[in-house]
Amino acid sequence: IVAAVNGREKLVELAMRHGAGDDQKYRNGGAAMMHAVFRCHERVVELLLHHGAEINWQNCVGVTALMLAAFKDHPAAVLWLLRAGADATLSTESGRTALQSAKEKGHTECVRALEEHAVFQDPSFLQSVLGSLPGVDLNDPRIQSVLSSLPANPEDKEAEEKKKKDEGGGSS
Repeated sequence: IVAAVNGREKLVELAMRHGAGDDQKYRNGGAAMMHAVFRCHERVVELLLHHGAEINWQNCVGVTALMLAAFKDHPAAVLWLLRAGADATLSTESGRTALQSAKEKGHTECVRALEEHAVFQDPSFLQSVLGSLPGVDLNDPRIQSVLSSLPANPEDKEAEEKKKKDEGGGSS
């Protein structure tokens, strides 16, 4: 974690290669990633993700690296994490999401990144956009596969997360 806090890429790489991220208390590098995000060390975040750090790891109160990036007004970190697959719908124990934190703090670039990301997670929006493009066949199996991989709506995703937590497989 100290190497991640200080942006020491080579030490992070070495530590992760030798199993430093395997400590389940810190969920495979998730805590180190939160420290790297806090200090905006993009390369360290990339290294941690490359070595299997859990991008959606939640600390004891449910905060994720994405929430921390939005709270600290690090729009670049918000974008890195979203592009790497961070789940913007997760919330803290008090129910706050990354988007809510960014809005409350007035972090407009973070809000914009999170809202734009949310739009492209909406299958009905994507279907309408794709359907309006010339040469795009909505019946193409590849397009159907992408659309079916997205949750029908945010409530479905929340219900899925709650079910995982109730079964003991949650990420907090």
